[in-house]
Amino acid sequence: MFTHLLPAELDHYLSEISRVLRRGGRAMISFFLLENGLLKKGNKKPSWLDFQHGREGYRTINKDMPEAAVAYEEEHVRTLYQRHGFIIVEPIHYGEQDLVVAVRV
Repeated sequence: MFTHLLPAELDHYLSEISRVLRRGGRAMISFFLLENGLLKKGNKKPSWLDFQHGREGYRTINKDMPEAAVAYEEEHVRTLYQRHGFIIVEPIHYGEQDLVVAVRV
């Protein structure tokens, strides 16, 4: 679901997860992560998704319906996690969708 959230929704969902998750609880969330506007691919296979429509901090595949698929700069996601009281369990698992596991502190 997080691969379809725009920035305000992403911030809201992380806030709510932080609110209801006990300290030490874990959250595993999938994203499409970017580095300098390009998908980070751990498996090096090309993606069929083309995030060609850039916005501030994220890119989409469809300018008319941006929530069709949303990819975020990894640094933006890391900043949001920190702001909402999470520590990311390294490493992030890059793949077709990137998996971020984090602990509520």
